[in-house]
Amino acid sequence: MEKMMIHAGFADVRTERIRLTLEWASTDECTQYVLDVSPELAALFLDSPPGQRAEYRQRLAERLRPYVIVDGSVRIPNMTICAAGHHIRGGYDQPSRPRALSARS
Repeated sequence: MEKMMIHAGFADVRTERIRLTLEWASTDECTQYVLDVSPELAALFLDSPPGQRAEYRQRLAERLRPYVIVDGSVRIPNMTICAAGHHIRGGYDQPSRPRALSARS
């Protein structure tokens, strides 16, 4: 990720891995979250007949089974990579240069 950011024109790039747990009250709530954050998937889902929608929900619930705890909630361990840096105005190959300001600027 650092290389991609540097190539995109960022300097002083830092990355950090952060562990987190995604949690939902149920597999149905998790399914709704997936549909909420993916407009393309939601459109496919809503354009499908009710039988296909039920099958999708059932298949997703099966795939989530290893992450379901005793009370029925879903907990999925995850890791995200956060990155930060300073954007160089001219891009990677063209560092920004100070410019003189005039009364017309």
